[in-house]
Amino acid sequence: MNILRRKSFRILFAAVGAFLAAATFFTYFYNQILAHPDPQSPIAILFLIIESGFVVLASFFFIWSVVYIFSYSTFAKSSPDFTKARLSIACIAAVALSLLGTVRCASYFSQQHILAEASSPQTTPSILLELYRGAASPYDHQIMMRLAENSSSSSNLLRDLSKDQNTSVRTRVAGNPNTPLDVLENLSDDEAWVVRSSLPPNRSTPNSILEKLASDKNATVRENARFYLETRKSVKSL
Repeated sequence: MNILRRKSFRILFAAVGAFLAAATFFTYFYNQILAHPDPQSPIAILFLIIESGFVVLASFFFIWSVVYIFSYSTFAKSSPDFTKARLSIACIAAVALSLLGTVRCASYFSQQHILAEASSPQTTPSILLELYRGAASPYDHQIMMRLAENSSSSSNLLRDLSKDQNTSVRTRVAGNPNTPLDVLENLSDDEAWVVRSSLPPNRSTPNSILEKLASDKNATVRENARFYLETRKSVKSL
C-alpha cells in the first residue's frame, strides 16, 4: 500500500509539474512576443522558443526539485499512515510555491529582455514606442531611463519622456542628441539642476541655451555651460 501511495504521489507531482512547465513556457513566450510587436521571422521565433524552453528548465527543475524533496521527505517517509489528506496538503503547497516561483522567474527574465530592447540602438522606433506604452511598475522608470538615452528614440517619444516626473528620466532626455530643440529649451528651465547640467555636454544643445545656462543660479550648471562654450569656441577657431 505504501508503495502504491508513493507511486501515486510521484505521478501526481509529475502531472502537476508538466502543467506548470507548460504554463511557464507559454507565459514567457507570450511576454516575449509582446516585447516584439513587429512581425517575427521564423528563425527569430525558433530562437525565442528555445530561449523559453531554457527558462522553463532553469526555473522549473530547481524550484520543483526542492519542493518535491522537502514534501516527500517530510510527509511520505515520516509517517507510516500517509493519508490522502496529507498528500493533498503537500501537493497544494507544492503547486502554490512552484507556480509562484516559476511565474516570477519567467517575469524576471521577460523584464530583463525588455530592458535590453529599450537600451539597444538597433531597436526600431516603433518597438521603442510600444515599450513606452507598455511600461509597468516596478520596471517603468528603468525602462523610461533606457528609452530616454536611446539614440533610436523618436522626437515625439523624447518629448513625452521630457515630461516624466522622474528626474533621472528627464536628465537622460537632456543628454540625448536626438532631443528636439523645443524640448531642450524647456529642459533649460527644469527645476532640477541635474537636468539643466546635462544640457551642455549634449552636442545638439545650441549656444543660445549654453549662454543662458552660463548665468544659472546653480554653480555646477554655470561651470558646465561655460566650459562647453569655451570648448566650442576653441574647436571652431582651429
